[in-house]
Amino acid sequence: MKTLPFDFMGKTYTGCLKIHTYGTNQNLCIQRYGWDDGHWEPWNRITVNTDTRRKSPFAALIDTNNCGEECVSWLLENGLGALTGYEECSGYCVYPEFLFSEEKLRELDSEGLDAHLERWEQRRAKHEPVDYHI
Repeated sequence: MKTLPFDFMGKTYTGCLKIHTYGTNQNLCIQRYGWDDGHWEPWNRITVNTDTRRKSPFAALIDTNNCGEECVSWLLENGLGALTGYEECSGYCVYPEFLFSEEKLRELDSEGLDAHLERWEQRRAKHEPVDYHI
């Protein structure tokens, strides 16, 4: 498991990311864990799900409401992908869309990524129209 350090309230923690899939829309879900007192603790979910299906299995809205804007900076500094320029409003929050690097996600949690991609393909086959160009 590859680890990524992160800072919280003046302390640096060893962290890791686990890849999951949201049940609604099968969008990418990423949970951050921190090593604290000798074990992995769920720290925060860095993504948020809305009713909108993402156009890519590697795209997700970043939960800046609960993680803060520094979460976006942390993702960029660690080379995990790039902002798409798209933002989505939900309630009183505006969430930026982030396109994660497949290579980086695979380095961090290949099993979780494979499971997510399988669920994404199942959703696509089930819900998205087939293009019948002849």
